[in-house]
Amino acid sequence: MKNLLTLLAVLVSAISLHAQVAQVVVSGWVRDAETGEALAGASVYTKDYRYGQITDNAGFFELKAVKDESLNLHVSYVGYKTQTIKVKADRKRAVTIKLEHDNQLRDVTIYAPSEIGIRSSQMSANELSIRQIKSIPATLGEVDILKALQTLPGVQSGSDGTAGIYVRGGNYDQNQITIDGFPVYNPEHLKGFVSVFSPEMVSGVTIYKGGFPARYGSRLSSVVDVELKDGDFDRYHGSLTAGVMSSALHVEGPIWKDHTSFIISARRSYIDCFLPLVMPKDERGGYSLYDINAKLNHRFSEQDRLFISFYKGKDHVYYKYKDEDKFKQTHNWGNILLNTRWNHVFTPQLFSNTTLAYNRYVFDIRQEETSSIQQPDGSTIINGSNNLFHSGISDLSISTDFDYHPLPAHNIKFGGKYIYHQFAPEVQTVNQHNSDNGYPQTNDNYSLNNSHIHAHDFSLYAEDDLILNEHWKINAGLHFSF
Repeated sequence: MKNLLTLLAVLVSAISLHAQVAQVVVSGWVRDAETGEALAGASVYTKDYRYGQITDNAGFFELKAVKDESLNLHVSYVGYKTQTIKVKADRKRAVTIKLEHDNQLRDVTIYAPSEIGIRSSQMSANELSIRQIKSIPATLGEVDILKALQTLPGVQSGSDGTAGIYVRGGNYDQNQITIDGFPVYNPEHLKGFVSVFSPEMVSGVTIYKGGFPARYGSRLSSVVDVELKDGDFDRYHGSLTAGVMSSALHVEGPIWKDHTSFIISARRSYIDCFLPLVMPKDERGGYSLYDINAKLNHRFSEQDRLFISFYKGKDHVYYKYKDEDKFKQTHNWGNILLNTRWNHVFTPQLFSNTTLAYNRYVFDIRQEETSSIQQPDGSTIINGSNNLFHSGISDLSISTDFDYHPLPAHNIKFGGKYIYHQFAPEVQTVNQHNSDNGYPQTNDNYSLNNSHIHAHDFSLYAEDDLILNEHWKINAGLHFSF
């Protein structure tokens, strides 16, 4: 009984002591120093008692403290400087704490060990993998190679939605765009809204915005080199995609396992299937495009490989009008590219590529018009005209390139190329006059300009790329054209 009374006395004393030391409350408001606006959600913390509070919607807070002791209040809020004030808890008081803006972020340094130092001596070059290209949002559901390049620094588009690129102020026609190293003269469909490259055929894209390698010759604005896949040697697979404007089919696999592979991709639009439904009865028109990409890869041995690449693409526009008179107009343009490349490995440090290529681009406009005139004597004269405006360029080339790697950080390229150019501008007009009065007659007038222009281009080049260390490099190139 005596022990129980002693315990109760101790508890009563402790409660009385606690009541004496916890009677002081420190409260206040946290506000913006410039506007005086209450800061809701500010943090008020004291290390003396290791507890704190968050201000309410009015910026108000309350903290209990031991009487006659000093509190160090740490007040912080996102976007404001953290402030520390000293408050003496001698009586119940309210304080106002004003915080100043601090929108200056700390410096952030990101280290990527595998990327530190110079990895290549080629300046002003960007590489995009097909995975990166497909991760970029597509326009109208069509993944486009050239539109992906528009996201890089220094590259702009002519207008929204188009595939043309303008590099560092240069004009659109000052870019050279190649497939496996050989140029495509018009790399666009649908008047610039879609490029000719199928993403399923592409393994990667490299764009040079300056300091072009000597093997490309002298260029004004940029060089875009599109590399095609080689095809799968082990298994068959493919894909079928349907977009807003077109559908595409892609298939690849082995012909002779571990020796020969193929890859093919085809695309066609279906705009011409729906456009006639919204046109007047006496008018007909349409727009269609297609392209076919194919590549064959054969391994003769570990030292010799043969690649055959083929591309064909075409845009076709037509318009017909039929009433008393008849009118028809068609536009056609497109590319054909055939490339045969032999790769030979002399040593682990030296290999060569010998290429025979044919490239052709054609643009033509055809117009047919027929009209009839009723004569007073009852006869009818029918007038007709056929006009052709044609323009084309074709190249036949052969080249040999050597790559020599004396050291892992040293690469030497040299080689030569011969190109036979043929330009074919042509204008042709045929006028016909027919009479049905019993004496039919025809008068043909020809205006023909079919002057083909031939040119020969022979060039030699040499490049030397040497990485000395993480901070120094050497890049030199020479190009001669005759």
